[in-house]
Amino acid sequence: MKYYKTAGCYALLYLVAYFWANFICGFIFKSQNIAMIATYALLLAFTIGFLMLCHDDIKKVLRLHRVRISVLLLCVLLVVAVYPFISFVNSVSLLFVHDITSTSVSRSVASGPILSLVSIGVMPALVEEVIFRGVIFSKLRGARPVKGILLTALFFGFAHLNPNQMSYTIVIGIVLGLIVEFTDSIFPAMLIHFIFNSSSVIMEFFLNRIGASATEAAPHSITIHDCLRLFPFAVASLILTLLLLYAIAHLSGRIGYIKTWFKKDIRRSLPKDHVTNASFYVVLFIFLLFTILMEVFVSL
Repeated sequence: MKYYKTAGCYALLYLVAYFWANFICGFIFKSQNIAMIATYALLLAFTIGFLMLCHDDIKKVLRLHRVRISVLLLCVLLVVAVYPFISFVNSVSLLFVHDITSTSVSRSVASGPILSLVSIGVMPALVEEVIFRGVIFSKLRGARPVKGILLTALFFGFAHLNPNQMSYTIVIGIVLGLIVEFTDSIFPAMLIHFIFNSSSVIMEFFLNRIGASATEAAPHSITIHDCLRLFPFAVASLILTLLLLYAIAHLSGRIGYIKTWFKKDIRRSLPKDHVTNASFYVVLFIFLLFTILMEVFVSL
């Protein structure tokens, strides 16, 4: 494969585009929400431009395929099912790192609930799915989708640039990768991503209406005891999530394909294609470095 078509090349270009877009939009727009919307718009334009320059089939790369309404309804239930497990992972991470996300959401909602819903809910669900489950995943997938799902989820988590958010976005990234494979479409992943993000905005909005906020509503810091209390719910949540994933794959007619993942003879016959290169891991390292520096800065 030519270098400019690899995941490493796109990741490197995305890194540059990400920081420049944030810098330019943050400089031009005083509103945090408008700056975020403009940043996502620039990243989307950059990504579509990249695909066009590579002469890639955009519909094929992004999996712009229609899905059944019943599949989308199950995806909504999936968010409800997996939420306790995500909350458990989030709580465990808060034993070690700071909660930066809640403060950021509070400020965003305070400056305008509608704009915050667009900047936190709509734009990330659209643009991040195009970037991560679209371009990145299509280039990392190769003949081994499981490897592609895990690497994409890792990249997705690191790219959020704070340890707390990284912990649960990696898990969400795995779920979204599975959804794309189980439905052969990016649209269910966009829907799930939107629900996850917009729920925090809506919750913060209603807390503000009653004179509280997400950060103020937390009565105390997370303790090990809190995590232990959440653990049984997390296990039940994980089991229910797996069952719903199976149902989604069944409705999408993908069960036969998914079963091939667990057959050794088929796995051994797959070509051992090299979907990553040095550039990809360099970008991962840079994002991880910024993530660590962010935590250190907050701790000061």
